[in-house]
Amino acid sequence: GVASDSIEYKQKCFERALQIHDKLSIENETTANIYSNLGVISNDKRKARAHLEKALELYKKLGVQNAVTAIAHYGLGLVSDNVEESVDQYRRALDVYKSLGVENENTGNTYASIGMALEAEEEKASNFEKAVEIHEKNGVANFYTANSYMNLGICSNEKDKKQDYYMKALNIYKTVDPECENAALVHYNLGIISDTPSKINHYKAALSIHDKLKLDNETK
Repeated sequence: GVASDSIEYKQKCFERALQIHDKLSIENETTANIYSNLGVISNDKRKARAHLEKALELYKKLGVQNAVTAIAHYGLGLVSDNVEESVDQYRRALDVYKSLGVENENTGNTYASIGMALEAEEEKASNFEKAVEIHEKNGVANFYTANSYMNLGICSNEKDKKQDYYMKALNIYKTVDPECENAALVHYNLGIISDTPSKINHYKAALSIHDKLKLDNETK
């Protein structure tokens, strides 16, 4: 497909750039950025980790902190199988964004990822709240925003707030991925707290998405 071809093309370009840097004995901020970008787009977790660690090693050696440094930390958090390491890397990414005075879509995504990784509900909720606050400020409504609203609904103990968060999540899922598993979960959760006939409609919508996902998985 176009997307995979595009990633393969980018990988080849970055790898070629590294070869040139190596041949000319260049080791600068651009070299580190290339390693970081290679790590982010790699589908191989082992290779991704190696590239991202190399990028961060170079940034440290050069005394450089830029937006791509934050992305490298975030990428390491994503590929880690250890929750504590993931949260640590996400927080390091946030530290870089704060030092740069940056509050953008990536910053919001990072807060959302911390919320997903943490266990304590209060901590989860505060990170999801920060994520949606930053996304709203930047006019962003992506998968992370929807997930944050969904999880705020799960964390809340108030029916009205739950409903409000779930509806906000659902409205975003409708635009970014209307037939994803999380959209089905939101419909199901809305079914639990809704009155008839809304209850039945949400349960039907959840089942419809599950049926579609089952069919999609069977054809793959």
